[in-house]
Amino acid sequence: YRSGTLNAEDRASWGGGELPDVFLGNYSAVPPIPCFALSTEDAHMLQRIQRRGEVLRMRVEMEAKMDGVALSRNLVAEIEGSEKPDEVVVMSGHYDSWDVGCGAQDDLAASVVMTKAIANIQQLGLRPRRTLRLVLFTAEEIGSLGGWAHVRLHPEYEEKLSAIFDLDSGVFHWLGMGLTGDDQTMQTLRYVSRSLRGIRADRVQPARYRATSNLYMAPRDVPTIGAPLQVPINAIRPDYYQDVV
Repeated sequence: YRSGTLNAEDRASWGGGELPDVFLGNYSAVPPIPCFALSTEDAHMLQRIQRRGEVLRMRVEMEAKMDGVALSRNLVAEIEGSEKPDEVVVMSGHYDSWDVGCGAQDDLAASVVMTKAIANIQQLGLRPRRTLRLVLFTAEEIGSLGGWAHVRLHPEYEEKLSAIFDLDSGVFHWLGMGLTGDDQTMQTLRYVSRSLRGIRADRVQPARYRATSNLYMAPRDVPTIGAPLQVPINAIRPDYYQDVV
């Protein structure tokens, strides 16, 4: 569903915002279909043609293909916990991108944010109670393969993974964050996020789905923080993917 589709507000969209919740993060819920990416300009042109009452017919010729298997690696760094080193909080992003895209916003910028965050903690001499593990995943765009491989190397996550903090929505003007977790975790995060009021980024709300990097990461009851709320999400999406592809 990667495409330059247009949503109800006549802004270019990646399509996911128009899918029912059951499909988000669960692409096996529908039969596989061919898909391709359109530029924002092309999507608007097609809409203008349709609004003139003309019947749209398209012929699409694509040369994209899966060209074998290549070795790729996740990038991992961590700060060992001071009291519960066997319990882990994962901070993550992914460093691969679409096709020939530079991946500036999806997802290198967020990966830099995560890297800088854990570097600042180390430079300040802070020792978290639990181990902080930075994971920059590879091969997210072709099926979250980096996340799948990482979990296979860490079966202890089933019992010892405490939380996931994943960024995969660009680094624009943040208003807050989304959470998949229980009510107690939601209240705790809202309390902690009060420290972000000064930059007006203290909103916390339930997330519609987990970031794709960590779909395989943990049981569903492990809190996942991410999907930052941004202003305005529909306005930044065109720049987001033009910067990527």
